[in-house]
Amino acid sequence: MDVIQDLLWILLLSGGIVLVIVIIVVLLRLKNSIESLLQEITRFGQRTEPVLEKLESVAEKTEEALNMITENREALREATGYIRSVAANIYRLENTLQEQIEPSVNALARRLMGFRRGVESFLDVLKRR
Repeated sequence: MDVIQDLLWILLLSGGIVLVIVIIVVLLRLKNSIESLLQEITRFGQRTEPVLEKLESVAEKTEEALNMITENREALREATGYIRSVAANIYRLENTLQEQIEPSVNALARRLMGFRRGVESFLDVLKRR
């Protein structure tokens, strides 16, 4: 029985050794896989970093452009307000000219026309004599 027990111990120890060897092989393969994955991640990070920097630059430029558009929008609103104010002033000036000055100018034009006709009549009379 001691021999059987010794054989079983030998089988058990050899099985344990085989199991340890299998675990070592699996762990080595896992280590190689993890190292390969780590290298890929490092390469991916190196390729991604310039892209992220460019994206950050684009985001900053976009923000600047949006700020400029916002600032110019306010300036455009102010300019539109000024144009409306000028247009209203021109309209008032036109109304003032039509209401107050145009009748005086028309009366003056009629008087000048009358004066001209009078001068023409006088000259015609002088020519006939």
